[in-house]
Amino acid sequence: MHVIMTPVGSAGDVLPHVALGQALRKRGHEVVVLANEHFQGMIEEADLEFVQVGTAASYAAIMDQTDLSNPHRVGRLLLQHLLALMPRTFHAILEHARPGESVLVCSLSDFGAPLAGEKKNLPVARLAVEPTSLPSTYNPMLTPGMRRMDWIPDWLLRKPTSLAVWLFGREVRRRLDEFREEIELPPIRTSILAWWQAPPVIGLFPEWFALYRQDRSESTPLTGFLRYRREEGVKTPRELADFLDGGPPPMVFTVASFNTQAHEYFSVAVNVAERIGGRAVLVTPHRAQIPSDLPANVVHFDYVPFADILSRCAVLVHNGGIGTLAEALVAGTPQLIVPYFGAHFDHAMRLRDLGAGDYIVGRKFGDRSLSEKLTSILENESFRQNAQRCSELIAKQDAEDETCRLVEELDRAAAVRG
Repeated sequence: MHVIMTPVGSAGDVLPHVALGQALRKRGHEVVVLANEHFQGMIEEADLEFVQVGTAASYAAIMDQTDLSNPHRVGRLLLQHLLALMPRTFHAILEHARPGESVLVCSLSDFGAPLAGEKKNLPVARLAVEPTSLPSTYNPMLTPGMRRMDWIPDWLLRKPTSLAVWLFGREVRRRLDEFREEIELPPIRTSILAWWQAPPVIGLFPEWFALYRQDRSESTPLTGFLRYRREEGVKTPRELADFLDGGPPPMVFTVASFNTQAHEYFSVAVNVAERIGGRAVLVTPHRAQIPSDLPANVVHFDYVPFADILSRCAVLVHNGGIGTLAEALVAGTPQLIVPYFGAHFDHAMRLRDLGAGDYIVGRKFGDRSLSEKLTSILENESFRQNAQRCSELIAKQDAEDETCRLVEELDRAAAVRG
């Protein structure tokens, strides 16, 4: 089977595709990944064929936006980026596709791949890496205010949800139909939401993580977290190993890969580590964010292999990216989420509902609030017990095998159709 993958987004969106690509290659399939130049090293390191679609400069321009606190503005910016990417992805797929052999595996936010599949009659599977990728009347995306809406009647919730879908769909439909006319495809006959969520869609998170009701199609299987095991080839730095051996389990503080505005976050982390008498590991490649003079109980690393160290740590504090969250659940490590953008807020709520951690939002983050939350997590054994239960549930589910099987079924179904 020849698999063309088109991941779109940040590292948290791309890494599950890389993990799936590795697994499919081990099962004897040929895999090519069409992605932004920013991820070339990561993809080639995984021994997958890389084809550039978009420059590293364009990726940096999106990720360096200073006003990520404004979800409406950033949402429109990202939508414009995705629509601009659509023709490039479409033509790149046509250039590399093999009729009768190729299967497309794409991000749910990729508009180009479904059009290429329709144009060349290629099977397409779309990956939803987090619950908010599947729009829901009953579980709308939370805002930075973290206001739950499960107390609002369903009939009332449908009104703002329908309005949001209409506002989102109006521009998308116009751009899609314009491009469809260029490539000699008919206009979309269904609603944009129906077109966007048309099966097969595969959810890359477990059923127990999506605790709220989902008005998703029953044909949308949830296979579990897909983890990119880069850490298998990366050893824990000697200095970090010595630090871990030199005292009680430390707290770990990290941020999203695109968060370049975390100087205050790490300053507060250092203050709190001294305040509560704990040890801390700060993790970010953006060294300018780290205070210049760190006390003896705090160390900094550009990168650490979480799969190796999290089980030896007291708590992980992070922005709420799905990949980082999953790694901590696998390790059975309690978490404290400081949501930064988009789905982070939803993940924070789900983590607290599981009892495996807690969160701090927005202006409430500071020395006092962080001290109180961390003290609560460190002194309450139930957080670690609940995190360990999540780890046991993940161990029972072979997400990699199940996701590979679903992709292979697409190829078999296409062969039967002839």
